[in-house]
Parts: sequence; structure tokens; C-alpha cells
Amino acid sequence: MHYIHRLTPGQKNAAIAVFAGIPVLVVLFLAFMWGVNRGMFTKMATLRTTITSAQGIDTQTPITYSGMKIGRVSGIQLGKKQEVELTLTVERAYLERLHRDAVAIIASASVIGIKEIRITGGSESAPLLNDGDTITAQGLFDMDNMMERVTPILNAAEKIVFRIEKILNGFPDERLNAAITDVGAVMGSIRAGKSTA
Repeated sequence: MHYIHRLTPGQKNAAIAVFAGIPVLVVLFLAFMWGVNRGMFTKMATLRTTITSAQGIDTQTPITYSGMKIGRVSGIQLGKKQEVELTLTVERAYLERLHRDAVAIIASASVIGIKEIRITGGSESAPLLNDGDTITAQGLFDMDNMMERVTPILNAAEKIVFRIEKILNGFPDERLNAAITDVGAVMGSIRAGKSTA
């Protein structure tokens, strides 16, 4: 006879309650942990800023301070004069580190273009930010802008390499080999401590 048949009706009800209660407790615990990770139990503050373009920014864009995530963008709406107004939700505890001259810098968090907003702390002499304050934003610093700046440099370097190649192609191979051999001999003499004069 199976042991369950030896239990009294009260014990059977208790066993059923335990087996039914454990999954419910697990689900409640997971929901609580999800809420903690989403900041549902953390006191939050709201800051505002205005930018010219919201390209790549959405309501899940992280906000960082000194490399640590302190919040996220919670609202995006069109403002006056073709500006985009962002609502930034940050952990209230970080307001004691952020001063009124703090700047929100829109930057690329990765090479594939995911954006983040980095908040600088501002100067120690400025008053601290309060819930609801507006901070200034600095333009986009991302890989596209960097490539726009680097492309002319790469083009110039390519032209220089092409010119050097053209000059070297003008030398007969034997003369070039002789020049390289002479430079090698001079370097060998210098390493040996002999005078080249």
C-alpha cells in the first residue's frame, strides 16, 4: 500500500497545500526579483533634457554615471523648434552626486549603434540637482561622427602610401636592395658600438 493512503484527510490536504504552494512561492519570488531588477522598489527621480535628434534613443535607453547604470529614458516627445524632449528617470540616491551644471552626453554604448546617455557629475561648487530639474545635453558622440572625422585622415594616409609606392617603384630593385643593405650595415655598426664617421 502506498504511503499516501496511510495519511489522514488533514495530512493529505496539508501535502496538497505544500505541493501547490511551492510553485506559487517560486513565482512570487521571481516576480519580486524581476521588480527589484527593474527598479520598482527603488526611489526614483525625474530629470529633463532637450536634444536635437532622438536617433537611436528609446524609452529603454540606459542612463549612466561614471560607467554605472543609474536609470533609463522614460519619455520622449517632440518639443518646440524641432527639438526632442527627454524624460530621464534616475535613482534618487544619485541626485546627491549630480550638480546643476551636469551635462547629459548622448553616446554610443556599442559599435552597433546602441545609444546611452552619460551624465557628468558637474562641478562641486554648483548646487545639487533636484527632482524635476532640467539639465543641458551635449551632442551625439558616436561611431558615425567618429568615422566622419577619421575618413579624411585615412584618405590622406592612403595617398601618402600610394606616393611612397610610386617613388619606390621608380628605383631599380638592385639600387633599392643596395640601399637597404647599406642601412643594415650602418645599423649593425651602431649596435656594435663602432663609429660610422
